[in-house]
Amino acid sequence: MTPYNQGRVFEEELAEEFGLELTPASGSVWYSKLDLKGNRTRWSLKSTIANKFPIRLIDINESLKACFGPGGDGSNPIWAVRTPVGDFIVLRKEEFKELQRGELKLINEPKYRSAEREARSKIPAILREDK
Repeated sequence: MTPYNQGRVFEEELAEEFGLELTPASGSVWYSKLDLKGNRTRWSLKSTIANKFPIRLIDINESLKACFGPGGDGSNPIWAVRTPVGDFIVLRKEEFKELQRGELKLINEPKYRSAEREARSKIPAILREDK
């Protein structure tokens, strides 16, 4: 698997697991610099097989600019890294404190529909007996 494919798989897995949106063309155009978004957060993801931590100061500055710079949306920057020894999430102290106070939520819980509700939704409202 190529490094690009490893990074893409990591993005898709984290997006699904945390209920986040993939950013189209992330990193390749000026207005779309970070990889995932959701819950007032913007995520920068890195994946490596090397024996070093891949988040550099330049990556941190890029995320801060995307969130707080001109044209930024004020979202909270979060970094996630996939390494040979596991996946890691890195955040600023400010976001960590918000997380601890319950003011920041990193995971969107999926909304599951019951089988009964799913079946009912397939019947047009005018034809339902339990209107």
